[in-house]
Amino acid sequence: ERVGQRFQPVVESLGMQLVRVRTNVKTLMDPSFHWLYTHGAALLSIAHLLSGGLGRIFIASTNRFSVVQPPIGSNPITDPWPSSERLDILHHGCEASRMMKVNAIAGWPPAMEQLRVCWQRHDQDMNCGVCPKCRRTQLMLWAANQTPTCSTFPPGFDPFAVPADVFAKRSGSRDIPELSFAEEWLQKVRMTHPESFGRAVRLTRPRRWPWG
Repeated sequence: ERVGQRFQPVVESLGMQLVRVRTNVKTLMDPSFHWLYTHGAALLSIAHLLSGGLGRIFIASTNRFSVVQPPIGSNPITDPWPSSERLDILHHGCEASRMMKVNAIAGWPPAMEQLRVCWQRHDQDMNCGVCPKCRRTQLMLWAANQTPTCSTFPPGFDPFAVPADVFAKRSGSRDIPELSFAEEWLQKVRMTHPESFGRAVRLTRPRRWPWG
């Protein structure tokens, strides 16, 4: 409810309506299925719930086309399949990497005032600041020189105190996207923080890659 109240004025300022949906679909799936592989189906079920009033649904992409790795639950290959005569489902944004997306919103005040990427349960309204999603986003905002202007993360972020696992997961299904993210982040750091590039390189070196 608190998050919805924060988003409401931003959405209305863009001429759109905020639709709130409450569902137990994650609770039903969690005992038997990993959310990494089922969240796409959950989003699609909600899309069809709204199909009486909406003709087209956009599902935001996770990665660009070059690093898409099914069977991750939401991807450009399977998301459009459940489209129907009443509902067109589009997986949107695969032309852009995560760094490109952050660059696009970094200078937009409503995003810097309301940005929420965190999926953790915590007492704060927006972001815990320490989960992998929070840390990656803060690293990208820092590289884009926008960390001080984003008020939805805890203060005092230190990019060089971030664990290397943020860049290199041990799961084979996730290594290629994280390696791509590390390379692109380093390119941005070279441009915006050249004095810190050497430390950034050391930060992104994984202790061990699965293939060697």
